[in-house]
Formats: sequence, structure tokens, C-alpha cells
Amino acid sequence: MSNEVVVDVAVDDEAIKNAGISAKRIYDCLCANVHPCVLAKQVTINCEKHGPPVGFTAEDMTAIMRFFSACKTGVALKEGQTQSLIELQKFDG
Repeated sequence: MSNEVVVDVAVDDEAIKNAGISAKRIYDCLCANVHPCVLAKQVTINCEKHGPPVGFTAEDMTAIMRFFSACKTGVALKEGQTQSLIELQKFDG
């Protein structure tokens, strides 16, 4: 099991929807006091069923909860900002 981040440029609407739904469910579980370690184990098992092995930690679960909370009233990163950062990265490296 690896915690390596895999960048997949072929992200489609289904992946975006799945990520939002999953983040909401993680948020709901943590708000209901499900232990982050238990949640991380379940998410890891589920993800291994349909993709390459990705190990999640309790810290990952709380980070997803914080991110979901931050996005309740707006997007965390605007489209123009995203494109600018990507363009800058091309020059840096």
C-alpha cells in the first residue's frame, strides 16, 4: 500500500462528482464521531476495489473534512488561479 499521489490528467465529471460525494460522507462520519482511523481503513478498502492501492490515514480523513468545510461557501481554488498556477509550474519545472 502506497501513499504516493497519482496525478491523472483524465479527470472527468464522474470523478469530480465521486470526490464531492465522498468528501461529504467523510465529513458526515467525522461529525458523527466515527474514529478517523476506522474511516481511513474503510476508505482504503473501498478504493482498492476499483483502482490502484492507495493508503489513507486518519490525518487524510481530517484534512478532507477541513477541505470540505472550507468549500461549503465557495470553491477553494478558482479556475483562473488554477490555470495560472499550472502555467507557472511549466516554467519552473
